[in-house]
Amino acid sequence: FVMPGGIDPHIYLEFEFMNTVTKDDFFSGQATALAGGTTMHIDFAIPIDGSLTAGFEAYEKKAKKSCMDYGFHMAITKWDETVAREMELMVKEKVFHGLQRSSYDQ
Repeated sequence: FVMPGGIDPHIYLEFEFMNTVTKDDFFSGQATALAGGTTMHIDFAIPIDGSLTAGFEAYEKKAKKSCMDYGFHMAITKWDETVAREMELMVKEKVFHGLQRSSYDQ
């Protein structure tokens, strides 16, 4: 039988919260998911000091250890003019360009 792999749209790998970090990084969490039939995940990218760009770049760096396809969805933790401008940048330069790559391209 050939069956499609699953997509986990709600996951936190290397997530920093209250001076702790989740145990699984992009490699260990993805390797475990692959063993169970999940072939892609969509991780929360958390802004750094309110900056979407800094948060996105930090998660891109964490994802260099990936062993399967992944995507990000940005958590909006505040709203101001800077975030509004960064959202436009994320959509124009990061999201659509990022969709053209996969973890296999790295």
